[in-house]
Parts: sequence; structure tokens; C-alpha cells
Amino acid sequence: MRLRLVAGEWGGRPLVYPKGVDLRPTAESVREAIFSSLAPDLPGARFADLYAGTGAVGLEALSRGATLAVFLEENPRCVEAIRTNAANLGAGERAVIVTGAAETQWRAVAERHGPFDLVFADPPYAHEGLEQLLEMLVGERVGLAEEGLVIIEHSRRRALPAGFPTWKEKLFGETAVAYFRP
Repeated sequence: MRLRLVAGEWGGRPLVYPKGVDLRPTAESVREAIFSSLAPDLPGARFADLYAGTGAVGLEALSRGATLAVFLEENPRCVEAIRTNAANLGAGERAVIVTGAAETQWRAVAERHGPFDLVFADPPYAHEGLEQLLEMLVGERVGLAEEGLVIIEHSRRRALPAGFPTWKEKLFGETAVAYFRP
């Protein structure tokens, strides 16, 4: 699989992909649409990439002006790919990688590295912990800055848990991206 950053400081630079891992990286066209809509919010932003996979979304945020990206990922092969990608790009201390599950590690990450201006989560489409995560992020506002924005990528065939009204939602084929302004 060929994976690269779309724009910004590192636009066009390739990313490594962990072998032997079943991933569904956020498509370039989806990343471009998300980050085009976030352009005014990115310079100086603190960004969290949950279920980070290859780190493509958080690295795209850094490439486009975020000052910090925290990557939360539990798969060791993915964590190694994120480390390699961040090192290859020279992200340095702007990239913080945390190993663990988003639902169990988010409070500690938020306390240590937050508050975050932008939080992106792309859990596996069949993931069962999304309601718990939305409750923390949208319901309780754990780790969010005052004007913080939460973005969830999910399957358009699977409704998001009830009780969390979206600010807006965009569809990209089988993919849906929901924005929450708690």
C-alpha cells in the first residue's frame, strides 16, 4: 500500500505502513477534505490522533501547522510505524506517541498533554467502545480546550451512538466524518 502526506511542510512525503496489520488508513481525499475545513484552526493547535494506525492524520496535522500531535495506538506494529514515520519526517518532540487503548488511556493522555484543540478518532468500523469514547470527549469534554473540536471517522452504514448531536457530517463513499463542537 502506498501512503503519503497530502500537503503542508511534508506534503508528498511517503509514510511506512506496518506489515501484517489489518488497517484502514484514512484516505488521502478524506484527509484533504478534513484538513481543508480545519485550515484556520490548525496553526498552533494541539492535536490528538486516536486509533492512530500509521499516524497519517496526526502527521498531516503537524505538516499543516499544529504545534503538537499526540498519537494514541494500542497495536505495537502500528506504534513502531508511527515512530518511524515521525522520525523520517523530523517531527521531533512535536510528535508524542502513547501506547494503549483510547478508552482506557484517554484520561491520562488528556491530563498529561491536553487540553487539545482538535481530537480525531478513527476506530475500527466494528469497534464497540465508541460510545464510551464519545461520552468522555463530547459528554464530559475530557481533554478538550474551550473551543475544542472532536472529529470521528466511521462507517456510513453504522449509526453513531445516540445522544451526541453532530455539528456537521460529511460523507465520502462508505466513510462518514462527524464533527462535534461540545
